[in-house]
This record gives sequence, structure tokens and C-alpha cells, in this order.
Amino acid sequence: MSRWALIIAALLGAWLLRPAPSPVAAQGPAGVSMVATALGGFNGLAAGYLWLYATNQRAAGRPFDQLRLARWISALQPRLGSLHDFQATILAYDVADSLGDPAAGWPWVRAGIDLLWTEASGPRHDDPRAATALAALLLGRVCGGSSGADTYYQQAYSSLWLDGTPAAWPLEPAVVAALEAEVGALDWRAGQSAALYWAWRAAQLEPDPRLRRQAWAFAISALRSAAYDGQIVVSKGEPVFITAPQAHLLAGLERIYDRALADVPDDPGLRLNREGWADEAQPLAVAAGLSPDRAGAIAALLAEDLQEPALLARMAVDRELRALLCLALGADEPARVLHGVARIAADAGDANWANIEAVARELLKAQGLSAAAEGRALAASW
Repeated sequence: MSRWALIIAALLGAWLLRPAPSPVAAQGPAGVSMVATALGGFNGLAAGYLWLYATNQRAAGRPFDQLRLARWISALQPRLGSLHDFQATILAYDVADSLGDPAAGWPWVRAGIDLLWTEASGPRHDDPRAATALAALLLGRVCGGSSGADTYYQQAYSSLWLDGTPAAWPLEPAVVAALEAEVGALDWRAGQSAALYWAWRAAQLEPDPRLRRQAWAFAISALRSAAYDGQIVVSKGEPVFITAPQAHLLAGLERIYDRALADVPDDPGLRLNREGWADEAQPLAVAAGLSPDRAGAIAALLAEDLQEPALLARMAVDRELRALLCLALGADEPARVLHGVARIAADAGDANWANIEAVARELLKAQGLSAAAEGRALAASW
């Protein structure tokens, strides 16, 4: 968008804004104080100027002023959600990724989360756009993935919740209670739970059906991920962090699909998504004892991209290793489910189970567990 187009758009909307002079603009980059003074109390125009300035900084490859810019924009125009989404994305992605080291990037990821969390849980608690953006950011940055950075951010986020809800990230008890009544108990140390919370909240508040559909899609994605890997298993003194499945959420996911399809009944994408999930959920449901259809679970794995024998064997080793680690840390139920999925994957790939188990146990010994924990896992008899 050109400078003049932005200024014209801001002028057209300025009369809707309540004049509220702000001293924050005086602390901005060169020219911001002059612009804010010239515009009087119309902070939306000053925020628009800052947004343009931020865009130019990003295009010039200078992202490191974004945290200050985000705070200035929030102070000038605390209800302008699209600006906060834009700034949070720059902080959590552009700046964090530019540093190369996840440990250095995490403070910037956290700053992006802080920005949207503050906006979504502001005094009026009714901004569905910020809530949807926050759900997307949590899913994209802290809910796990294939890269080392993804894993680091997942663990860094979870560590902040080990002793309870962080003061900077409040949750409304009534919303938590209503959500858990709908889907089942959640592990709030996992990013999936917060992503679900905000997407579910947005779906209740968003008046636009198109955007409400997007909120439901994020809620479903978060809950699916929580069912697969949304339980955190850690133990002080042990150098491992494990994610485990929560099969009890499968029934809650069906209810969320029902709610979403009742709300946006003409959306074929949601219906196809549900059909795909019904197949994907089979191995987990069988491993947890919720379904007797083992043949269907094997067929479901063979129908996915994992159908290559080597990939299925790798999946079996990964799940068996995680099962042993859960046993080492005393988490017997997730261990049982992970072991069940490992056996199904091995059967689907026609792998020799003794080989799968031997590889998983060798990998366990490389984890650096205490002698007591390692002994507990290696003594396991399924």
C-alpha cells in the first residue's frame, strides 16, 4: 500500500476514533512525535504512520525495532487488531528466524505471543480477530514440528507453565471450565491447549461467518494436535521432555466438529476434514482401547504418506522410544497408548517387532536418564 493510500484510508476512518492524546508517540522514531502532534488526538493516524514505518523497516531488512514499534502501535490504537497481528508475526517469525539460534529467537517469539495475548485478553475480552491470530501463532510456533527450533519453542513455552498459569498470560476460569466441559481435560502446559482456548473463544465471538469458520478450523487443528501429542511428560532431574497422546480428547473432537458444522453447515472443507480425521484417529483409538478395529487402524496407516515400510518402522521406533521414556518417568497410561501405536505401525510396515524394540531400547540408553529411571523403563513388560 502506498503512503498516500494509507493516509487517505486513515483519514476516512479517523472520525470514528475517539480523540485520546497519547504521550507514547513522543517516544517513537524521528517524525512520529511531529505526526502525532499534527493529527491532534487521532491516534489511529499515528498508528497508521507507525505501521507504514514498520513495513518499510521490514522491507529494508531491519526488523529489530519491531518490539518497540509494536508497543507504540498498541498504546496508540489498542483495538486495531490487524496491526497487532502484523507486528506479532514479524516478531515471532522474521526476527526470531533471522537470529539462527532458537535460544536467541525465543524471546522474540514470546514477545509476539505477549502482544496478541494482551490484545485478546484485554479489558473487554471481545476481540475475536486477535484471538484467532493468537491461535494461529501458537499453532505455527510452539506446537511442535520437524525443526530444532520448533522443538525448542515447544519446550520453552511449556516450561513457563510447569508451575501454573504465567501471570502475563491469563485465562478466564469460566472459559476454561466451559471448554473442558465440551472437549475433556486439557494439559495447559502444551501450546495446543492455549491455541484451542483462543480459537474456541474467537468462534463464540466472531460475527462474520467466514472468519468464524477460520476460528473453528484452528480449534479443530489444535484439538487434533492435542489428541496426538498434547500431553507433556517431564520430570525434574531427568533430561527428557516427551509429548504424548490424549486419546480421551477424541470424543471431544467429535463434539467440536458437530458444533462447527452446525455453525457453518455449508462448508465442504470441514466435512472433508472430518472424514480424513476419522481415518487418522483409528490407530490412536485402537491403541487406547476405544475401538476394536485393528485392521482398520493398519489400513489407515497404509493409506497415509507413511505407507513406505521404512517410514512405518521409523514411526514404530519413535513411539516405542517415547513409550519407554514415559515409563521411565512414571507416566504409565501414555506409555501404554504409545506402545500400542508402535505395535500397529510395525504391523502395518510388516516390521520385525524384536528389531523395533531393540533399536528403541538402545536409543533409550543414549538419553542420559538416571539409573533408576532407565532401569524402570528397561524392566517393562507389556
